[in-house]
Amino acid sequence: MKKTFKVHALIIGLMIASLSVTAQEEEPAQVATVIPKYVSDKGYWVVEGNIHNKQEQTIHFYNNDDLKVYQQTITGRLKLNRRKTLMHIKRMLDTAVVAWEQRKPLNENLFAATK
Repeated sequence: MKKTFKVHALIIGLMIASLSVTAQEEEPAQVATVIPKYVSDKGYWVVEGNIHNKQEQTIHFYNNDDLKVYQQTITGRLKLNRRKTLMHIKRMLDTAVVAWEQRKPLNENLFAATK
């Protein structure tokens, strides 16, 4: 009885030791991150819907310092799942941030001006 207990304890001890050694040898996997083309490096934007008028949406543009540089109210539905729309909003953001940095007044309808 004592002999089998010692054998089982030895086997369990070796298994635990081998698991800890193999766990330390593995390196974390490198995850490649791909940034989509519609993401700007100059800032970010937020779309705010109007609960009273579903056809009216406001886009707020911020620079990387979290300062609001521009806002545009758009009448009509924005299809934010379309790449073309996202690229258009990126161009609007880039124009707004550059104009804010240069302290230039923006066109009242930036949405129409960047099409």
